[in-house]
Amino acid sequence: MSLYGRDVELAELAELIDSARRGNGRALRLTGEAGIGKSALLAEAVASAKGMRVLQARALEAELGLPFAVIKDLVDPLVGYLDEVPPVQRAALSGALALGPPTPGDRFAAYAGLVSLLAAAAADEPLVLCVDDIQWADRAGAEALLYVSRRIGNDPIAILA
Repeated sequence: MSLYGRDVELAELAELIDSARRGNGRALRLTGEAGIGKSALLAEAVASAKGMRVLQARALEAELGLPFAVIKDLVDPLVGYLDEVPPVQRAALSGALALGPPTPGDRFAAYAGLVSLLAAAAADEPLVLCVDDIQWADRAGAEALLYVSRRIGNDPIAILA
C-alpha cells in the first residue's frame, strides 16, 4: 500500500521499526483528527515489520472503564512468557490481566511485570506493538503503555499507538 503524501511519516515509522530490529526500543504516538489516516499508517508499519512478532489491539470507548482491557488484548499471545517474569511482578500482572487473583492497588508492579513480559518475548523475536484508537484506552492501560514506552530502550521493541 502506498500512502500518497505521507512520505515523512512513513520514513519515521520505518526508522522506528528498523531501530527495534537493531535492539533499540522506541515508541511513537500518532496524533491527529479522526479520518486523517492514522490507522492506515499503523497498517503500513505492520506490513513493514517482516521478521518481527506483531501484536495488535484496538482500544474501545465502550471498555474505557475496564482496567487493562487493551493491554490484555495486546499481550494475550505472550502469556507463555509469564513464567519468566519475577514472582511479585507476575502475580500483579496476572491479576491485572484477569489470569490470576487480583492484587488491588499494585499497578506499579503490574506495569513493571509488563516490561518484564515484553522483554522476555523480545529476547526470542523483536516485537512491534500497535494500539489503534489509543484515546479510548482505560487509564491503567494507557499508563502501562506509557510506563513501558519509557523503559524499552535496550530491547528490540517498537510501540506504535
